Amino acid sequence: MGQLKHHKEWREVLKYGLLELADVLRNEGKVSAFELHSSGLIQSFLKLFATSNNDPTKKSLKLQKQRVEVFKECFRDKSKDDEQVGSPFKALVKKLISVLESIEKLQVYLYDNTTSGYGLQILNRRLRFKLERASGENGLIDRTGCTFKMEPLATVRQLERFLLKMVSKQWYDHDRSSFSFIKKIRESKALSLEYESDFDEKGLMYWIGTNGKSNPEWINPPSTAWSS
Repeated sequence: MGQLKHHKEWREVLKYGLLELADVLRNEGKVSAFELHSSGLIQSFLKLFATSNNDPTKKSLKLQKQRVEVFKECFRDKSKDDEQVGSPFKALVKKLISVLESIEKLQVYLYDNTTSGYGLQILNRRLRFKLERASGENGLIDRTGCTFKMEPLATVRQLERFLLKMVSKQWYDHDRSSFSFIKKIRESKALSLEYESDFDEKGLMYWIGTNGKSNPEWINPPSTAWSS
């Protein structure tokens, strides 16, 4: 009988306290996020919902479930009146979020200054990179030590395409005997390369720079090693 009486007593005390808290939270103006944080209520909730580390028994788990049930009973929306005055559980969640927003300290970097315009100046500064080939990589050209600059607004895809041309072997990096335009010359077939206008696609330099028009992208022949 004594245990049953004690069981009812702590449930009634807990229920009374939670109902009082629910009534306070219904009115957003009664308690602030600072008051909620400094009152120690959050620590009390953690103890309320946690199990005892010193007594990890079935009894401890049972009591923890009973406390959770009392909390649900007090903060559950019970009628349509709750929708009009505000749900205590929703109000509690909002207050806890407000507490988190007020106590979290994240580094905020302000690059733009209304007086100096430094933020816009960053967009004019190119990013500098230095290449280094990974150990064990033998399929790519070793460009270790080479540096280049990139515009800050360039995309990763553009950077990837640029690096691919630098480190992967192109058609002009192979032996000259493998060039398509040289094979066509050796086949002794007549070639018609008539000039039409500057920077057209029918001149000799364009024909060589595209490897006999077998490559979609033109490369300036004097800039390659095989032409030296």
